[in-house]
Amino acid sequence: MPQPDRETLFPVLMNEDTAAMDTLLADGWRVNYVLKDTNGSYELPSTLAVKYRKINTLAWLIAHGGIDTNPNCPTLIDAARYGDEAGLRLLLAHGADINARTPLGVNALDIAIYGKHYALLPVLLELGYDIAADDTTLREAVFDKDHRAIDFLLAHGADPNRIGLSTAFSDNESPLTVAAWVNDFPAVQKLVAHGADVCHKDKKGKRAYNHAVAKKNTEMAQFLKELEPEEWHSEEQRLLELKSYKLPAALIEILRRPEAERRFALPGLPDPRWIQFTHITATSEVKWHGYKLLDLLSGVDNYSAEGFLMWYPKGKCLASLDWEHQEFRELGSMKDFLANPSAVIAKVFEAPTFSAED
Repeated sequence: MPQPDRETLFPVLMNEDTAAMDTLLADGWRVNYVLKDTNGSYELPSTLAVKYRKINTLAWLIAHGGIDTNPNCPTLIDAARYGDEAGLRLLLAHGADINARTPLGVNALDIAIYGKHYALLPVLLELGYDIAADDTTLREAVFDKDHRAIDFLLAHGADPNRIGLSTAFSDNESPLTVAAWVNDFPAVQKLVAHGADVCHKDKKGKRAYNHAVAKKNTEMAQFLKELEPEEWHSEEQRLLELKSYKLPAALIEILRRPEAERRFALPGLPDPRWIQFTHITATSEVKWHGYKLLDLLSGVDNYSAEGFLMWYPKGKCLASLDWEHQEFRELGSMKDFLANPSAVIAKVFEAPTFSAED
């Protein structure tokens, strides 16, 4: 039979009219049939029940098999999204998984934080949420600079060094590197106080210190520098570590200059208008599909500095790595760059030398 439309079903659900639900069920209503709203999106009856906190409707749906078991968006996560504590408890009493996650890694705890339902956080832990196995929530709270959530998570056992798989943090960023990347010094201090590893490097070779330098946050950079091994900030030691890269003398000279002298204008280019080389001690070593590269920049006008200009020792040349599209470009020698920086940087936007798919 044709399924009831939203105009028919919505008031029944909102009025918690279980007798009308019984009649609709007898007439062939499929209780997991989605309803289209005025914005063109779709919602399940169970989602509406927790969204509007209609506990009797939710109980009826549970009793009649109307609870969404689709892992893309289990009803339990909807209950957390809308802050429905009673709905959460009812769902758990009927076998829902408090630690359920969608394929994108969304879980009850992080969605409750996203919705600012802070009162629900201790409830979720009381009901059995495993914060120790959570790969994403602390990093997301740090990314959003949500200090109320950060404080709660750290106080209740969230691991400041956990870097499990995540679609949102695909470079294995730690909570600390995320905090430095979003330029949140108070979060950096809190994470360090709870044991965050300042030496962690992500897949792009970046430490929290690198991000602090790139953000020009001298106070945060100095704080992190003092916690890192002293030899990491020795020019002589760094040059020894980079010996296999066979860096040209001219490039080394640039990387050892004071900050103000490491910026290069790019006349003739509409965008970017300048690039900023990082200091030799803040360069990042990167491995990409078997290629060894050295990231050279701390800033680029209107672009991300990560991968924009690198030293490619195998080709003895400057190169660029587009992380998003996984494309690699050889740009030219150091001699070419010194003769015409704009011409070399312009090649960043030309066809790639090869890509990860080649």
